[in-house]
Amino acid sequence: PMIVCGLVGLWCCRKYRMERRFRACYAALVVIGVGSALFHGTMTWWGQALDELPMIYGSACYFYLSAEVELLETRRWWLLPVEILYCAMFTIAYFGFPQFFPAFILVYAVSVLIIIYQGYRIYAAYFRDDRSAGGRRSRTLFCLAGFLYPFGFLCLWVPENLLCPGNPWVAGLHLHALFHLITTTSPVCFVAFLMYHRCKNVLKLDKVQHELIGFMPCVSVSLHICLLYTSPSPRDS
Repeated sequence: PMIVCGLVGLWCCRKYRMERRFRACYAALVVIGVGSALFHGTMTWWGQALDELPMIYGSACYFYLSAEVELLETRRWWLLPVEILYCAMFTIAYFGFPQFFPAFILVYAVSVLIIIYQGYRIYAAYFRDDRSAGGRRSRTLFCLAGFLYPFGFLCLWVPENLLCPGNPWVAGLHLHALFHLITTTSPVCFVAFLMYHRCKNVLKLDKVQHELIGFMPCVSVSLHICLLYTSPSPRDS
């Protein structure tokens, strides 16, 4: 589901001329999905690396999006280089220490919580009291995004890893498959939430609407208006 949702998201970004920051998040979702498929299809160490490292890289993309989404132009010029350095150092540590998995879980969990907090700031400032149709949909998207990822980790991934060894009946519950469905839904909802906010409240575009492509939330804008904000610029990111 991650690969499909990521590709659909990239198609939406292309159709509505969305900024590269949104494309990066959807592309990260595709890469994470490919890495996950390789890991579960091979159950090898290199497959595990291709599964886990893209999760760290993807979290950096989502943090950048949530940190810069309220700014009309990029102001924290240092944020992208710092994130690239962070990803590089994490990769070196990952391959340098064989027992790095607990650190990976800790770093990734903290990253997710920080991203959710960044989203909550926007939710509280712009959408908590917004009674419009778009506001109600945005609240729903944020609540799904903020709730589902921690729920999937605590209530599906952790029980599966604790109970599955020695308990064959747990495998029949397909907790890991449900975990992947939930952890696909959460970031998709999060990107749609921030995309609507940026287009509506920051860029002040007209005809910004929530849409569904199948079961996937997306945002549509007026292409004529959107073109005014997508001319080539070295500051566009």
